[in-house]
Amino acid sequence: MAKSQRGIGIAMSYISVAIGLISTLLYTPVMTSIVGEVDYGIYSWALGIIQNLSLFQMGLYATFTRFYSRLQAKRDREGLARLNGLFLCMYLVIAVIAFICGLLLMQISGTLIAWPSEIASHPELINQTRVLMLVMIINICITFPTYIFESNIMVREQFILLRAITILRQICNPLLSLPLLFLGFGNMSLSLATMAVTMTTSVIYIVYCFKVLKIRFKFYIPRLADLREIFGFSFFVMINLIVDQINWSLDRILLGSLVSASAVTIYSLADQLSRYFFNFSSTISDVFTPKIHRIVASGSDDWELTRLFTQVARIQFMVLSLIIFGFFGVGEYFSSLYGAASENYHEVYRVTMILFFAVLIPAIQYMAIPILQAKNMHRFKAFANLAIVLSNAICSIPLSLMWGPTGAALGTLIMNVLGNMALNWYYHTRVGLDMRYFWRNMLRIMRGFVLPLCCTLIVHYVIVPDSFVSMILCGLLIVVTYCVSILKWSMNRREQHTVFGFLERIFPSMR
Repeated sequence: MAKSQRGIGIAMSYISVAIGLISTLLYTPVMTSIVGEVDYGIYSWALGIIQNLSLFQMGLYATFTRFYSRLQAKRDREGLARLNGLFLCMYLVIAVIAFICGLLLMQISGTLIAWPSEIASHPELINQTRVLMLVMIINICITFPTYIFESNIMVREQFILLRAITILRQICNPLLSLPLLFLGFGNMSLSLATMAVTMTTSVIYIVYCFKVLKIRFKFYIPRLADLREIFGFSFFVMINLIVDQINWSLDRILLGSLVSASAVTIYSLADQLSRYFFNFSSTISDVFTPKIHRIVASGSDDWELTRLFTQVARIQFMVLSLIIFGFFGVGEYFSSLYGAASENYHEVYRVTMILFFAVLIPAIQYMAIPILQAKNMHRFKAFANLAIVLSNAICSIPLSLMWGPTGAALGTLIMNVLGNMALNWYYHTRVGLDMRYFWRNMLRIMRGFVLPLCCTLIVHYVIVPDSFVSMILCGLLIVVTYCVSILKWSMNRREQHTVFGFLERIFPSMR
């Protein structure tokens, strides 16, 4: 059952990302043209600040997974009920603290955090932005108590429901926000739609946990030793989350404060695509998180983790490389559609390509995160990521002033590459993952890149797609060329057998 859930969950993850991309392509140009480049930049700037409140969850999801796995192995039902009660109380307290801190963020905006230049001298726009930030704060605080229910669904490996909810969010968000946009609610429409979807999905999680999973809560006064163990583990998970959140938001905040809201819009459009790119990888790895905790808890050797880590990374690398080839070939025209409200769609394309390469290594090695957490060895990654962010800030400030969004993206690329070199050393020498074996497998995949690279260069520099039809046809040409080449020269026998088995199930005549 769990294996079936993982397989369907992975397939639904790809469907989810595809729906997200289609929705973005159809919805974003309409939304940005109605809201306007400046107002969308203000929304992105505010979101980049308020999203930091989500860090108050303190990595408790990863902590819950770790302790749940230990109690489940002992079949301790009472212990699981106490764990649920303890974490629900902690999330409720965190929601209150996050709300207070959100109000403080609103107050320091304009002083410690500079307003974007377009609204700095307009009191009415500043008041509208404060209201927008308040709605965002409420929306984030609503999600905290529901984390315990979502965590239970995840550790029970109910991936079909989780991915179905993700798809529901992607479809409903634009469907709800567009009518509000046409009614003249402006950038507030985006936050109101998100809040409505968040409340609906939260109710679904709660009902499913009580009606289907039959989870129980037992409230008690925890021992100091229990709290020390929980927060001792979650502290460095929290540091990692804080650093990741800052890293994702840093460039937008710098561009909003140092350049302009229009620069934030350009970067945000590219950043949104890079997040979809990253999600192609992270959603696969998330499906294997409970399995990784079971492997570590059972005392299996590091070779089993290395093999699983490499097998998943190979799939991620092949999928993400296809996206890079495809976007390099037809992405410039795609950006003209996607960034329709921006006259600088060429820069959107350029920044997106840079960000794709900036997150490529973290994306294919995303499964290292649950491995480190399962082994309680995530402390080094917290400090390494902190060093990456501080270096990124130092590097991106002058680059942003010189080259705007492109400079900010270059700073992120440079520091991510250097930081991940240090992390790979740690994985190999301390964690026990054989990174030589890992990178040999990645390099073997690149044998199949020669033919699609030639095809992509011809499409980009010779054919130059300039219409929707030519973009689709050229994209299909790149996809077919890539798939044939990868199947022939990059995949090992196990992967080829899996692909042919999948095709035979879809097309029985191939048998």
